[in-house]
Amino acid sequence: MGRKTHFRHTKSKKISDDDHEFSEEYKAEDSRLIEVEGSLSPLMSFISIALLILFTIYLIAVKHSGGKIASPKDAITSFFMPLRSDYYEMRVDNEDHEANANDEVSKFMQENGYSDSLETSAFNRNTAMYLKQEDGRSLTLPGSYGSTTFYIKPKNADADLSIHIKYDVFAVTELTDGSLAKMTDVNCSDTTERKRLDDIDALLNGHILFFRENHNGKYSGLIENGEMVYRTNEHRDDLNSNGEYKIKVYWIWAEYYEQLVNSQADGAIFDDSDQLDKMVEYIEKNPDEFFCTGEIGAIPDGTELTDYEVLSDYYNSGDKLIVENAKYFGFNVRTYAE
Repeated sequence: MGRKTHFRHTKSKKISDDDHEFSEEYKAEDSRLIEVEGSLSPLMSFISIALLILFTIYLIAVKHSGGKIASPKDAITSFFMPLRSDYYEMRVDNEDHEANANDEVSKFMQENGYSDSLETSAFNRNTAMYLKQEDGRSLTLPGSYGSTTFYIKPKNADADLSIHIKYDVFAVTELTDGSLAKMTDVNCSDTTERKRLDDIDALLNGHILFFRENHNGKYSGLIENGEMVYRTNEHRDDLNSNGEYKIKVYWIWAEYYEQLVNSQADGAIFDDSDQLDKMVEYIEKNPDEFFCTGEIGAIPDGTELTDYEVLSDYYNSGDKLIVENAKYFGFNVRTYAE
């Protein structure tokens, strides 16, 4: 910053003592102004950097929340709280953790960013889990069902937390060299084949469904897209003597399409009309997660979701695509608390 210069024209007039005193005083004042102006530069830089950091934190938090965070205060809280290693812990029972365990797929998950032990990042806590089966089957196939359970332990048992949970089931396939890869990570340049592989993971979202409740084979509380929010202030009764919240959900791979949309079908999974309506609405919004048109062509125009005979073929075609191409299923649970 250049120094401002103040002067008087003195070509025809001699400077008096009074003028000299005023001039020195004025210059002293000018010097002070220069010092103040100069000190603002690093201050403004610091403020600019701080605002940029806060704005970046705000954008990251808003993006992570899906645009649900409205205020900067909430954003800053949401960003920093998960960074605390003592904010909450997550664990899995050994018997559930090892149910249906496969050494080969466990090794694959560990080598590809998943872990049998807890991993923590700024926003997520991840753990590899298994779809514990309760039907006596050794393989996860259409008709299988079971549950999955883990525990959240807040540092403060009375804390009102909203635990965002994502149940992520994905297909694992075997490559020609014998190695394993997530279906979505298979290197494929053919666009038709790429779409077919991507369809498999999409179909898993609709064929393996998660629910909050299961009473004698009748399900309720569909967890749409495998995502749910668990609010501790609504589940104080779940708190055990160790200060942990037990979070258990139920999964099922319906053997037949009609079991999803007809309460009178053999093996129907709903006996409540409201739950049935929610399932129908979900299928209507996400048909690509339930029906595979690849081998049998497009679904005929005018087909209703209750046209069981027609849509059963498309549902079974999805089952076939999954089973014939997926050697294993990886299962990961991710949590984020606020």
